[in-house]
Amino acid sequence: MNLATIHCAIFERGRRPLLAFGAFFLFSPAGIVGGCATPAPPWPTPIKGDSVYIVAEGWHVEVGLPSGELKGPLAAYRDVFPGAAVIMFGYGKRSFMTGTAAQRVIGYLVGPLPGESTIEVSAVTTTPADAFGPAITTTLSLPLGGAEALSNFIWSDLEKDKVGDPRLIEVRSERNSLLYGARSEYNLEHTCNTWVVDALATAGLPTSSAGVVFSGQAVDRARMVAENQCTPSTSGQAVATAGP
Repeated sequence: MNLATIHCAIFERGRRPLLAFGAFFLFSPAGIVGGCATPAPPWPTPIKGDSVYIVAEGWHVEVGLPSGELKGPLAAYRDVFPGAAVIMFGYGKRSFMTGTAAQRVIGYLVGPLPGESTIEVSAVTTTPADAFGPAITTTLSLPLGGAEALSNFIWSDLEKDKVGDPRLIEVRSERNSLLYGARSEYNLEHTCNTWVVDALATAGLPTSSAGVVFSGQAVDRARMVAENQCTPSTSGQAVATAGP
């Protein structure tokens, strides 16, 4: 049995009714916002080619790829979450993300201490801007080959079982998501915030996680890239430019 067959069945048994993928919106080009200004403009951000989404919910930041842009082995999640428009990936400390409410409070207090990590995978049936809100969503254009590089970055950090599939450790029915073991260590210098910025850098975007600690700093890095991408060219179209 392949990844999609096993994990889709587990997910279907564990998820709560009427909450599939976190949102029930129709996909619309008007949902592509949040890339060129803060707060997001009331018009669509023109995105050409592949794109990536950064969503910041409080202290936590996640990265999302349109389902059709998943490359290589990561493309199996199109079958794990059938009908999804965007697959979201979040990183965190395993003891915090898999614990009880009380354990999560303790985990938050001792969060900077090194420990095992996990990758949470979920999905939305619309754009993240529609699902989570344009104010906390940044949309970026990826360079040629960026979607493949980003897919490889995420896949390589997923722990694998004996047959080479990502090692599923928990189904979070309240969030309609799947938690997997991650290979990298969680520590003060490697959190969800640095992981997301590293993912963007690996995808070929002009940014770096150096000095990133808090979610706001990760969002600032993403928005700096977005502002550069929205610099008008002499032809009047938005183009990507080199970062500072």
